[in-house]
Amino acid sequence: MPEPATPTLPARAIIRKVGLRQQLAGWLAGEELHGTLWRAGLPKTFEAAL
Repeated sequence: MPEPATPTLPARAIIRKVGLRQQLAGWLAGEELHGTLWRAGLPKTFEAAL
């Protein structure tokens, strides 16, 4: 049987992001973790860092 392939760099990054998202969901239990910034817009008090 052939050995399983090692994930490529982009695949490893996605795997780590999914893991981080799962941790975040646990830390923020009950909070909505979806939506988009373009629809909501930035806060009115937002100031860009120069």
